[in-house]
Amino acid sequence: MKLKSIVAMALLLVSSHNNTLLAESSLGSPAASGNAVSTDYDSLIKGAFPTFQAAELESKLTTIIARSATSLVGIDNIVIKDLEGGLKFFNLESSGERLNPNTFIGTNHDLFVNRSRGVVQMFDKRAVSKLLTDSELSLLMPKLKTQHLGMLKKVGVRDDEVLFLETAPMKVQTAKGGPSGFEKVLPAVVDEVATYVMRKSGDLLVEDSFVRLASNNERELRMLDLRWPALKTHTALKQMRVKSKDVLIREIATKTRLSAAGQKIGIRMAVVLRPVLAEGKVVYIPAMKVGVMPQDGETGEIFFVDLHSENLAYSEITPQGRDTDVSRLVGPIGR
Repeated sequence: MKLKSIVAMALLLVSSHNNTLLAESSLGSPAASGNAVSTDYDSLIKGAFPTFQAAELESKLTTIIARSATSLVGIDNIVIKDLEGGLKFFNLESSGERLNPNTFIGTNHDLFVNRSRGVVQMFDKRAVSKLLTDSELSLLMPKLKTQHLGMLKKVGVRDDEVLFLETAPMKVQTAKGGPSGFEKVLPAVVDEVATYVMRKSGDLLVEDSFVRLASNNERELRMLDLRWPALKTHTALKQMRVKSKDVLIREIATKTRLSAAGQKIGIRMAVVLRPVLAEGKVVYIPAMKVGVMPQDGETGEIFFVDLHSENLAYSEITPQGRDTDVSRLVGPIGR
């Protein structure tokens, strides 16, 4: 059995010691509500509700909507224009199979490009040639961080759109069979160094828009997962009017009761921009992202409640690789 985790990589709704994220702003649940668990869902929701003032949030969102009209840059404007550009950009092998104009399946690498969704994915399928010792890691980490940051700039990730950036070791932990069927978990070792970037617009997290890079040495990139579309808000959003706090709390409470089903839970929230499908295109709308986390450790649920008071026509989409692990709402990955 092999388990891989990114150590101290990213927080969605709370801050680490070195990074101020949504929990320390009025757009996320107050930090004091982080440890609360109860079956009194109404009290939990009121305690976890962000402290933003409606007028201030409407001003922020109106600015984002206005900026959307000039199209914040997505990957259709950057270096990787198409599949051939991707092959050259990553110095991949030229032999392989083109399944369609945007997909390349090679002996050692796979590459996928979807310009309309703002997605570029490259994966090295070869096993890591060697694990990294502590001394190698201490020398390699700063070099790979510099390399990864250079890559981000090259593909068009702007500093003012970065909500969170962390470079950290990726640990591999193995377990082998033991007597009587018991598994012995071996000490974790490092096989790659990864950089994770979360996107923002203004002060708001952009849901399902991020970059992940991973390297084992300075010569080659083993993985790129870039999801950075042009950030267009729904065309019917002209001037933002936020639902009242009472209305939002009622809608959140209805969904929470369905999700929690009487269990003792914790709740975290944040104001985000989330992607939906309108007129055949991916656009963004403001929403409250809610994480419901059972106390018993079972997998929780993430749902969204729209913030706008207007009736907008759209359909839900399932973003590639959406992370539904709500533990990421309350703490670092892999600690």
